[in-house]
Amino acid sequence: MRAAAVLAVPDARLGEVPVAVVEPRPGRTPRRADLLDHASGELARYEIPVRVLFVDVLPRTASGKVDLSAARRLAVPEEGTE
Repeated sequence: MRAAAVLAVPDARLGEVPVAVVEPRPGRTPRRADLLDHASGELARYEIPVRVLFVDVLPRTASGKVDLSAARRLAVPEEGTE
């Protein structure tokens, strides 16, 4: 993985749930199951992402940090699409 962000996104039933937005390394294709298996060994059950979204490039701020607001907009499904 080149970079990733796990963000809280709205959920009708639970209020918010974690969603991972992942920027893989060039030429690599990580498997969702592998990432979630690793997370389950490191995180509490409620912290494990309910969805993993792979993107070519994570949005970044001018200083090069992941732009969490922009990443959250990627992670939140548009109304009626999910």
